[in-house]
Amino acid sequence: MKTVRSFIQKNAMSNLYTVGPGASILLVLKKMKKYNVGALPVVGENNKLLGIFSERDFSRACSNSRDLPDLMMPVSSIMTPVERVTTVSMETGIDECSARMDAKKVRHLPVVDKLNNVIAMISMRDLFRAMVKQHQEVLDNLAASMEITT
Repeated sequence: MKTVRSFIQKNAMSNLYTVGPGASILLVLKKMKKYNVGALPVVGENNKLLGIFSERDFSRACSNSRDLPDLMMPVSSIMTPVERVTTVSMETGIDECSARMDAKKVRHLPVVDKLNNVIAMISMRDLFRAMVKQHQEVLDNLAASMEITT
């Protein structure tokens, strides 16, 4: 599991949930709840990345004003714009993904192609689950080898 490509293949990550820039904040929040995700990429034609909307974007919008944001406003009004989104490619190393998440203090990375079209999303939760699974495999192999030699 060295690159994003192998990570996605090994972990059978096939669901990509996205929203358009005109979707209401309320609709996006409902979609995040439905799919149990903390962020969604905001995309245009051909899944072109326009930005990302996360729980953090919503909490900032709520705390930066005396009034709560109008939930019928388009998500593009409070999303993180593409210029500030940290992305990775299919060839990025998994260790590099973790390092970028840590350095940028983000929990979600859109995986994009050369045209900046979103292919997948990787979350800190995905990386953690894969790490736990990998460590369990190592422990199982170690236990199996110890049984053979004893």
